[in-house]
Amino acid sequence: MAAALELGALLTIKRRRLYGMHEDVAVTSYYTDYQGVRFIVLDGTAGTSLDALDSQTRWLDQTLASSTARWNIVVQHQPIYTCARPNDTEALKAAWEPIYRARGVDMVLQGHDHCYSRITDGEGKASGEARRAQGAAQGPVYVVSVAGPKMYGLNNRALTQPDRVAADTQMYQTIDVEAGRLRYRAYTVSGVLYDAADIVRAADGTKTLREPAEALPPLRLCDGGAGPDGAPGVGSKK
Repeated sequence: MAAALELGALLTIKRRRLYGMHEDVAVTSYYTDYQGVRFIVLDGTAGTSLDALDSQTRWLDQTLASSTARWNIVVQHQPIYTCARPNDTEALKAAWEPIYRARGVDMVLQGHDHCYSRITDGEGKASGEARRAQGAAQGPVYVVSVAGPKMYGLNNRALTQPDRVAADTQMYQTIDVEAGRLRYRAYTVSGVLYDAADIVRAADGTKTLREPAEALPPLRLCDGGAGPDGAPGVGSKK
């Protein structure tokens, strides 16, 4: 059973009722196709606390399997790989990460942790760099970001797992897509370029990640009680 909500002439959001799921939860998982990108929104809270993980997982797999988009981007609140909390969101990680890899998801945009990280290999930054040097295909790029004033401190994996990380820093991102390239940039709220990565798609569909040679500032980290700009840090420990 499907419904479509027309937003002007440009955007169609398609919503499928998930088998066995409460009406209020069903409408919070949906996708939209826009200019060659399929954006899929998942309700991680329903998946972890409202007994809706199995139905969302089936719907996710079907929605990705049916996608003819050149790029697939997932949006969810709780991160697969956390930059603040001691443990990853294991239930979502076990259910959804294998599908992201199998179905060729390009990016997973997440929040919840009130810090910034970009992860291209769950085994860590060094593993990702080694795989790229060998020409390995790129799996999903996992991004966690924060725009508001509330901050959490980084966990003990944050300096070795992400390719790029920041604490106590409000951020925003831009994503530009074309036929053979997805261009991702992250900026501080003052407009300083902080992170940059491109996913390049070959003619055979293989995707690789490239980090452009753009000048980036040092990592924004807290030192003791001081934040990255020298003022008292505001991040709380999770």
